[in-house]
Amino acid sequence: GAAAAAPSASIGAVVYAVGLGAGAKASDSLAGLAAAFDVARTHTITRSTPPMWMVSAGALAARSSGTGVSSHAGLMGLTRQARSEAPQSQLPIIDLDVLRPGMTELAAVSKLAGKLGLGYNGTPEPEMAFDGSSQRVPRLTEAAGSLGGPIKLYFDARGAVSNLRVVSQEEDDSEPVHGEVKLHVGAVGLNFRDVLNVLGVYPGDPGPPGGDCAVHITAAGTGVSHVRVGDAALGHGLAALASLSKSD
Repeated sequence: GAAAAAPSASIGAVVYAVGLGAGAKASDSLAGLAAAFDVARTHTITRSTPPMWMVSAGALAARSSGTGVSSHAGLMGLTRQARSEAPQSQLPIIDLDVLRPGMTELAAVSKLAGKLGLGYNGTPEPEMAFDGSSQRVPRLTEAAGSLGGPIKLYFDARGAVSNLRVVSQEEDDSEPVHGEVKLHVGAVGLNFRDVLNVLGVYPGDPGPPGGDCAVHITAAGTGVSHVRVGDAALGHGLAALASLSKSD
């Protein structure tokens, strides 16, 4: 008689979960990211593939006990870029707590699927943090108006970008000197030189960070004829990571 046809397997979803137990201490994060890239690329270019979701550990700063510093930050960036370039791919990412010793990745994913439902095919939210009981999603909210008037980015000591903090900026009521203009900064470019400056690895004294900026002229000294008060301009400002700056 004819051979019986093999039963067809149905795949409800594809899960990518690597290095969940290592968190920020993972030594193979680059290899895991390369593998994730191959998986995401295949999912993006192949039609009729089952839904796919990525699982990370400690990559989202969604918990009071964590800062979001993780070897899975690269995976977070990969999924964001993939969704930007190929929106149809979705590629949602679910961030778990770093696994406790003795808990396998399979057990963690099984627990996740059990909580969210078997055959889970992706959440409408592109990113979600899940601690086993509650779900959190990233949202932008308006910052509290704790500072009024001009502000600037300031650091007490170089060595880390986290040393930067927003503080009030004193207004300078003096008149600009010959050839000088005063600026109200609308946007400022962050250059690699500024990063090296804040980290304290720029050779010599680079001065305060901030240079390239988009501004409006608020005052002009004698000898300035190419711009007038009220003009919008692009140029270089002194310590332009602030509301107020000046340039010559």
